[in-house]
Amino acid sequence: MTMMKNILLGSVFFIAVTGCNTMTEVADVEPVVSTVMVDLDAVSKATGQEEIINTQMKAVNADLTLQLGEIVTSFNKQLADQKKSFGNDITVEEQQKLQEMLIKANQLLAQKQAEANLKAQQHKEGLMGEWRGKIKPFVKKIADKKGATVVLVQSASVMWFDSAIDITDEVIAALREDPISNADKNDKINIPIETGDVI
Repeated sequence: MTMMKNILLGSVFFIAVTGCNTMTEVADVEPVVSTVMVDLDAVSKATGQEEIINTQMKAVNADLTLQLGEIVTSFNKQLADQKKSFGNDITVEEQQKLQEMLIKANQLLAQKQAEANLKAQQHKEGLMGEWRGKIKPFVKKIADKKGATVVLVQSASVMWFDSAIDITDEVIAALREDPISNADKNDKINIPIETGDVI
């Protein structure tokens, strides 16, 4: 019985020692990176994409400004036509109607300006979303090589991160090696704003 006890204790000791060795070996293995970080603003600047989007947005804003100018012209014409229809002797009621039209025209113009701003913002977000979709395979390939399962975008909400997980430079290098096509960057952009009537 004592011999059996010694054999069992020896086995337990052997297992414990073997377990310790195994743990030491696991600790020596380099841990897999599960998260990496990329600065899309830096990538956008370095690859010239920021300039391309800014150029497109200048065209969009110029077109929207032109349309707003046409709306102002249309409203002024409507007011002038209405005033002309009243003739030279304008009654108090007609003056009141013109005043109401002017207020409505200003309200409508403010709505159209808000609509133009929203459309410009949505268009820019669309361009950024399209670009992000194009660079996603590059980012994924680099993340996969590092064994990452999550890619975070650097932003003001990130207080701190270890620079070792930053793949921004690698993404920039990959995009310079294999640039993304921007064949459609010179296409005419049409974002219509309906004129509307003040009468």
